[in-house]
Amino acid sequence: WSDVELLINEDTNTVRYEGVSREDSGSGLYQVDTLVRISSSNKSSGSNWSIVVVDNTVILFDQSYQTILLLLHFTDVDAIDVCLERRFLVVCERNGNLHLIYVPHKKILLTRLQSLIKINFYSTEDYHDEGCSTAAMFNLGHEIHLMIGLPSMTVCYSLDVSSVSCLVQTKTNMRAEPVAAVVVKCFTEALPENLSRLLHKHMFEEAEKFAITFQLDLELVYKVKLDFVLEQLDSASAHGSGQDVWSKLVDEAKNNLMKISDEQYVVDYCLKAPWPTFETTEKMLNHASSRYSSLQIQEALARLATFCSLHGLENFSGIAWIEFLNSTEHLGNILTHLRDGDMKGAQLLWLRNEGQIALDFDETSLEALLCAIPEDLSSQDLCPWLRTVLVPFVRKVLPRGQKILAKWLEQKARNLELTEKDEDYGSDEVENLRSLVSNLRQLLDLHQKYSCRLSLSGTVWSVVFFMLDKVPAPELIAATVENSVLPYTTEHQIPFDELLLRYIKDLLERCSSQTTTLFTEWEAKAVAVLGCMTDSDLMVDAVLEIMQKAVVPWSNVVEKLVQQYLEMDGPQELLKESYRLMEIRKLLRGYGIRNFNLSNSTQVMLIRYILKQDLPTSLQDSLTLAEAYKLPTSLINYLHLIQLVGQHKRLSSPEAECVIEHLASWARLQLEDKEHISDEDALKCMECENNLVMFKAISHLQEDFDVFVTPTNFEDPKIRKQIQEHHITAYENTRARHSSKQKTVTTPVVANDPDGKTKTISTEAGLRRLGRQLQRTEQELWSDLGLRALTVGKVDKALKIFELYEHHCNSSTGKVLFTAAKMLCQMLEADVPMVIPEDMDLPAVIHDLACQAISVCHSLLLDCLELCKGTRTAMDVYQQCQLSDNYGFIAKDFSVEAGKDPHSQWTFQDVFSEDCIVLDPLSVLPVQYEITAKLYPLDCSCLSHCSFADPLSNMLQMLQECSQLELALRVLVSSYGSCLQHVTSNIMDVNLSVFNWRVVDCDLAIGLCTLLTKAEVFKILWKVIDNTWQNYDKILAVAKIGANLSCLHNEPEELKKFLSVITDAEWGIKLGKLEISMQPVFRQQPEMKSNLIPVLVKNKKITPDVILQYCTFGLDRDHVINQYITTLLLLQEDEDGTEAPASGLEEVLSPYNYERIEVVLKIIQAADENAMGLLQHLKSYKRVSPPTDVENTHLLENGLLANPLCNSRLPFHLLLQTKHFWKIIPELSEETFPTLLLISKLMKVSLDKLYMSAANHVFEKKIKPLLLEKKKMGHSHVYNEQTFKVAKTMMMYIQCIQSPEWAAATAHKITQELPPEAARARGETFLSKLKLQFQRSATENVLMTSQLSNPENLKLTGLPGRLVVALYEHISVEQRYKETGVQNYPIHAAVKEIASINNVDLKKIRNMLLEKWICKTVVHMLQSCPMEDAFHILSPILSAETWPFSTSGPRLTSCHRTRALLCLVRLADAATLEAKNYLKCYIFVSQLEALNIPYTVQSFLNSPKEGLVKGLWKNHSHEPQLQISHLQKVLEAIVAVPALWESVPLSPEQQTTLYRTFVLLLCPFLLNLDLIGIANRFAQFNLPAFALGTLLLIPCASKKEQQIQGFLSMCNPVTVLEQVEELMNTGELAGIPSQIMETVLTFISQNGQHQKLMKTKHFSHLKQLIFSRGQTEQVKDLVDYLASQN
Repeated sequence: WSDVELLINEDTNTVRYEGVSREDSGSGLYQVDTLVRISSSNKSSGSNWSIVVVDNTVILFDQSYQTILLLLHFTDVDAIDVCLERRFLVVCERNGNLHLIYVPHKKILLTRLQSLIKINFYSTEDYHDEGCSTAAMFNLGHEIHLMIGLPSMTVCYSLDVSSVSCLVQTKTNMRAEPVAAVVVKCFTEALPENLSRLLHKHMFEEAEKFAITFQLDLELVYKVKLDFVLEQLDSASAHGSGQDVWSKLVDEAKNNLMKISDEQYVVDYCLKAPWPTFETTEKMLNHASSRYSSLQIQEALARLATFCSLHGLENFSGIAWIEFLNSTEHLGNILTHLRDGDMKGAQLLWLRNEGQIALDFDETSLEALLCAIPEDLSSQDLCPWLRTVLVPFVRKVLPRGQKILAKWLEQKARNLELTEKDEDYGSDEVENLRSLVSNLRQLLDLHQKYSCRLSLSGTVWSVVFFMLDKVPAPELIAATVENSVLPYTTEHQIPFDELLLRYIKDLLERCSSQTTTLFTEWEAKAVAVLGCMTDSDLMVDAVLEIMQKAVVPWSNVVEKLVQQYLEMDGPQELLKESYRLMEIRKLLRGYGIRNFNLSNSTQVMLIRYILKQDLPTSLQDSLTLAEAYKLPTSLINYLHLIQLVGQHKRLSSPEAECVIEHLASWARLQLEDKEHISDEDALKCMECENNLVMFKAISHLQEDFDVFVTPTNFEDPKIRKQIQEHHITAYENTRARHSSKQKTVTTPVVANDPDGKTKTISTEAGLRRLGRQLQRTEQELWSDLGLRALTVGKVDKALKIFELYEHHCNSSTGKVLFTAAKMLCQMLEADVPMVIPEDMDLPAVIHDLACQAISVCHSLLLDCLELCKGTRTAMDVYQQCQLSDNYGFIAKDFSVEAGKDPHSQWTFQDVFSEDCIVLDPLSVLPVQYEITAKLYPLDCSCLSHCSFADPLSNMLQMLQECSQLELALRVLVSSYGSCLQHVTSNIMDVNLSVFNWRVVDCDLAIGLCTLLTKAEVFKILWKVIDNTWQNYDKILAVAKIGANLSCLHNEPEELKKFLSVITDAEWGIKLGKLEISMQPVFRQQPEMKSNLIPVLVKNKKITPDVILQYCTFGLDRDHVINQYITTLLLLQEDEDGTEAPASGLEEVLSPYNYERIEVVLKIIQAADENAMGLLQHLKSYKRVSPPTDVENTHLLENGLLANPLCNSRLPFHLLLQTKHFWKIIPELSEETFPTLLLISKLMKVSLDKLYMSAANHVFEKKIKPLLLEKKKMGHSHVYNEQTFKVAKTMMMYIQCIQSPEWAAATAHKITQELPPEAARARGETFLSKLKLQFQRSATENVLMTSQLSNPENLKLTGLPGRLVVALYEHISVEQRYKETGVQNYPIHAAVKEIASINNVDLKKIRNMLLEKWICKTVVHMLQSCPMEDAFHILSPILSAETWPFSTSGPRLTSCHRTRALLCLVRLADAATLEAKNYLKCYIFVSQLEALNIPYTVQSFLNSPKEGLVKGLWKNHSHEPQLQISHLQKVLEAIVAVPALWESVPLSPEQQTTLYRTFVLLLCPFLLNLDLIGIANRFAQFNLPAFALGTLLLIPCASKKEQQIQGFLSMCNPVTVLEQVEELMNTGELAGIPSQIMETVLTFISQNGQHQKLMKTKHFSHLKQLIFSRGQTEQVKDLVDYLASQN
C-alpha cells in the first residue's frame, strides 16, 4: 500500500488510488486492481470529522481528510454505525465483539460480546433539571452499568448481580427528599416459598418463569391460575360482567387447561366452572370428554341439555347451571317448579329423571308431590299428565300409594267442580264461592302450619301481628319469628324487616300511652322483635321509635339498647342527636319540667330557675341547656356569678366594694395564667405584647438617637441593619478624629450622612444601647464590628473584639469565628496590607480561631475541620520562616506541666535530620493559604472544578528547594485526604507514572486504579501492555494488577485475557533465561505458538518437561513431541560426526530399529504408554514370514531404505497405526497367536476378527493340506491324532468369536469344504448350535430395530412362538393402534421377520389369538393379511354358533359377532362386505347382551323400538353399567332402521310408534344427536309437528332459528297446529306442544300470513297471542287485515 498514491477530490469528496482512473481490465503487462474506493456513500461524518473503514482499520479523519484524529485496529470489522448525534461510534466484529467509542474524547468506552450487552437510553428530565438530561444503561452480562450525564459518560454506579436476578423499576419522588432508595432483590435459591408467594400475589407470569427457571412444578402454576380464573368467573357471574370480560376469562381458562396433563383435574374443572354461555359450556365439556372418557362428563352433557330445555338458551346462567348440575334432589326440583306454577318444567324434569326418582319414591314423596300441584291448575293441563305419566308410575313403583292418589284425585275432582263447572250458576256467586274456599284454605294452613287460629276477617299483615301478640314472653319472640313469621312472610312474599318495623311502631303506639294494662313488658318485647331484624337502616329507625316512645326515665333494657347502637361503627348522627335530646328531656324532668319546646325568653328564665335551685349540678345542667339552646356560655357564667353575689345581700357597700376588688384581682391573675387562657386570648395577648415592645423601641430611637421610623419600617430587618451600619460608621469616624489628637475638634459629621443630622455615638455603650433598640444582640453587634475591622485590615482591633466571644459558646459564635478565620486566610492569600501587633504569630492566631470555631459550630463542622487542617499546615510552614533562640532542645517547665506524660519532658525533631533553608514568608504563605482556601469544601458544587494542583506543586517545589523535606511530606500528607476529591479526573497521569517505574509497585497501582472507572483502568492497563517491548517482568506485574482488578469488578472475560498475558509473560521470562525470545509469538493465538517449536527443540537446554509444558497452549502434543524427537535425533547424528545424505537422515526412525525407537519412547513415555508396551511385545517376538507389500509400500512412501532387520522383526509403525494391523495376516499361526493376541488387546482391535483369521489360517495352512494329502494316499476315512488336535484348536478359535454371525459364517464356510463323512457330520452338529445362537441374535436384533426390546420380550427370544403371542398381546399394541390409526403398524413387519428367522407358522398362531381375542379389537393383527383372507377368516363367525376353527372353541355370542363385523368394516371394502348395514344392529344387540337382555339381530329388527328404549331406560337407568352412550346408540338405531319408515301412509300403530320415538328424544335428551336428520325423517312421513318439535330441541340458537324458519316456510301451519292437538295432547311432552303452537303463531304474525288461519279455530289463539304481546306493528297489521276482510 505504501507504493500507491492517495488522491483527494475536493469537489466530489471521492478518494481513490492512483492507477484506477482507467478500467481495471487494462491491456498492459501488469493489471492494477482497485484496492478501495471511498466516497460519501461508505463513510460516516460528524460535525467536524469523518470515519473511514479500510480492511480491519477504522480511521477518524478531520473534515478535510488532512489529519488522522483516531486510528483503531480490530480483528475483523463487520459493521459500523453512529448514534446520538454522531457522538458515539459503534464497531461490530464478526467474532461477536461490540466496541462503543465516544468520538469527542477519542476513547473506547467498552468492549463486550454482542450477546452479552444491552444498551438503553432514558430521559432524566422527569427527575431533575440540573445539567444533563439523558442517561444510558448498559447491561453487560451479569453486571449493570448506569452512566448518567451524556456526553461526560460518568459512571454513577455498577451493580453485580447473579445469573438469575431481576431488576425492578419503580418511580421515585425526588421532590420530597433529595435521596431516593433503590432496592434490588436477587433470587439465590429456588425455594418453594418464593413460588407460593408469587402465586399468592397472583403474579402468574413471574411464577411461570420462576418455575421454568428452577424446574419446579409448572402445572401447579397453571392450576392456581385456573383457580384464580374460576374465582373471577364466579365474581363475573354474580355481577353480570360484559362480554369482553367473559371472553378473556374463558380464553385464559382454555389456554391453561391445554397445558395441564392431569386429566381428572381438567374434568373436574370443566364441571365446576360457571361458563358464561351455553355454547362455551358445551364446548368445554366436550373438550374434557375428548381428554378423558368419563361417565361424569356424559351425564353432565345430558343434564346440560335438560337445563337448556328448562330455562332456555337466552336465560343461561353459569352459576344457575352449576347449582343445577350439583343438585341431586330431582324430586325436590320438580316440587319447586310445581309450587311456582311451572308445570312444563316439572314435566320435563320428571321425564328426564323418572328412573332416578323411582329409586327413593315413597308415600311421603307422593304426598309432597300431590300437595305441590297448584290449586289453580286447569284440568286440561293436569289430566293428561296424570293419566299418561303419574298414575302408571304410582301403580308400577308404589302400589300402596294408590289409596293416597285416589283420595287426592277425589278431592281434586270436587275442587275442579267448583272452579270449572259453573254453567248452572252466576259468575258472581261462583267467584264469591271461590274466594271463600281460598280464604278458608289459608285459615286451615295457618292452623296446621303455624298453630294460629283466626277468623275470616283481617289481612296477611294482621295475621303476623296476631302471631307476635300471642307470644307470652319476650324471650320467645326469636323462636316464634323463626318458626312461624319468617316462613309465613316468605310464602306470601311480604317484606320481612318492614313488617317487623311496622309491628314495633304499632306496639309502641298501643302501649306507650299507659292507658291499658293488657300488654306487659312491651319495651322488652319491642327490643326482642328488633333483634330479629336484618336491615341495618330499618333497625336504626326502630331504635329511634323505641327511644321516642319509651317511658322516661328509661328502663335498663332501653338504655342498654341505645348504648349498643351508639357504639356501633358508621354514621349514627341522627341517633346521637336523638339521644342528646332525650338526655335533655330527662334533665328537665328532674326539675319538674315536662315541656321541651320553649321560646328564647322562656329559655333564659328556665336557666335562671335552674340556677336558683342551688343544687350541686345546677351550673353544669345550665351549661348543658345553653349548648342545646345555642346560648353563649358567658351568659350562664355571668348569671351564676350574679346569683352568688346576690346571695350576700347583707354586705355593706365598703365590704361589697372590697369583695368586688378582690374578685377582679383574682380574675386578672387567672387570666394571666397562660394555662387557663384560650388560644385566641393568648394570641391577642402576644400580639399586644409585641406591639408594646416595638413602640417602646421606636420611642427610645426617637429620644436617644433622633431616629424616626414607622412601625412598618421597623419590622423590616434590612432597614434596621442600615440604621445600625449608619451609626457604626458615625462612631468609627468620631473615634478616628479623637485618636488623631486634633486640637480644633468640630462637631462630628457622619460620613454618608446627607443631612448631617445623625446624632453622634461616641462610646461602645451607646452602640450596644442602639443595638438593643434595633433588636440586635450584643453578640451580633460585636460580630459586625469585628468583621468591619478585618475588612479595613485592623487585625488587632478585630481580635480584641473576638476575645469577647469567649463567654458566648454557641453555634452563632462558631460561625463568626469561622468567617473571621476564613477572611484572614483570604487576606494572607491576596497579600492584603494589615495592621498586626508586634511579635504576633498570625498563622497561629488563625489556627486558634479555626479550632475555637470547630468546638462550638456544629452546622459547619466539616468546613471547620478542613479549615483547621489547612491552617495547621500554614502554621507549620510559618514556623520554618523564622529563627528562634530556642531552636533544637526545648526545656519544659516542670512546675507548669508536672502532670503531663514524662516522655514529653524533652522534645526534639528526631525523625528527620536535615539541613534546611529558612523559608521566605512572603513567598510561601500566600501559596499555602491559597491551597488552604481551595481544599476545604465550602462550596461543594465547585469541588470538581477546583484547580489546586498548581499551588500545591509550587509549594512542594519551594519546600524541596529549601530542603524542607519533612515539611513537604507533612504538607503532602495533610493534603492527601482532601486531594482525593479533586484528583480523580487527573489520576490517569498518576497511574501512568506508576507504571513507568522500573519496578511496578503493584499495591500502590491497584490502590490508584480503584479511583478510576473500570473502563479507564482497563484501557490504561492494556495500553501499558501493548507499549511495553519484551519487558516481561513489567508486563507480568501489570497483567497481575489487571487480573486482580478483574476479580474485583467481576469481569470473567477480562480476567481470562489477563491470565493469558500472565502465562505468556511467565513463559517470556522463563525462555529469556534460556536465551530464547518469546516476542514473535507473544500474545498470539495458540496455533501461532507452534512457530516457536523449531527454536525450542534446537536449544540444548530444553528438556522434554519444558516441551510438554509448552504444549499447554493448546498445541498438538504428539506433533510437538514428534518434532522434538526428530530434531533431537538429527542433532545426535551431527554430534556423532556422521554426515549422512538426505536419504540417510530419513532413516533416523526406521520401523525395525527397536533400539532407536526405545530411546525415543523413553523420552516420551508419559505421552503414550501403549507404544512402549507394544515395543516390549515386539522385542520378544521373532518374525516367521517375510515382509508384506504394505511394509514395502510404507518404506517407499517415507523414503526409507530396506533394513535387514525386517526379516526378523515386525514393523513398529504399522502396528501402532491400527489401520494397517490386519494386513500383517501371514504372521498368524499357533505359535505366534498368543503374542499377537496380547498385541491386539493392547491396541484394542477386534478380537473376533483375529479369531476368525486364526481359524481360517489354521484350516488353510494345516487341516486342508493334510486332508488333501490323506485323500491322495487313499486314507479318506482315517484321521490321526494330529488332525483332531489341529481341528480342536480351530474349533476353539471359532467358539471364541463373540459375534454369532461371524462364528456361524466361519463354521459354515469351513464345513462346506470338509468331506461329507463323519467329520462333516460333526461340523454340521457344531453348525446347528451356531445356527440357534444366530437365530436368537437375529431375533434380538429385530426387536431392537422395531423398538420392542423390553426385558420380557428378550427373555422369549429362544421361544419364537410365545414371543409372537406376547408381542400381539401387549396392552400398548391396541392402545397405540387406537391413537395413531396407522394401517401398517410396525409390529407386522417385526412378527413376519421373526417368523421367517425361526420358521414359525403364523397362521396357527393367528387362529389361536383370534379365538382368544374375538371379544377385543383384532384389526391390528389381521391387517397384515390380504383383504380376502381376512374376510374368509371373519365371515364364518357371523353365522356360526360355535368357534369355526376348532372343535373345542367357545360358544359365539353377539359380542363375538359384533367384533368380527367391526373388523370386517375396518378391513374390507364395500364391494367385498355385504353385511355392513347390520353393523349397528350387531352393536346394539351386543350392548343388550351386556345387560343380560337376550336378543338376536332378527328379533331386534322386529321388536318395537319405543317400548324397548323406554323399558331399558326405566329399568336400567339406575344401574352403573348403563352409560348414556348405550341409549344414544339405541336411539340412533331407531332412526337408522329402514323397516320403521317403509309404509306410507302410516297406520295408527305406526303413528303411535313414531310418537313414542319422539318421546324418547326427550328421555334423556342428548346434545350430539342428529336432530336435523331425525326432523327430516318425521317430515318425510307428513308429521310436521314432530319435525318442528325436534328442531326446537337444537341447542344452538342461531342454527335452530335458521332451521325453524326454513321449515315453516315450506309446510302448512294448519297441519302443524292440528297435529299438536291430535297427536301431542298426552301431557307428557313437557311443554313442547305449547312451544310448537307459539312458534307457528309467531311465524304467521311476523310474516303477515293471517289468512291461513282466518277460518279456523286457531285464529282466536293467534289474536290472543298478538294482543298479549302488545307489539304495536303486529296489532296494527292484524287490525288492518280484519278491516280489509270486512
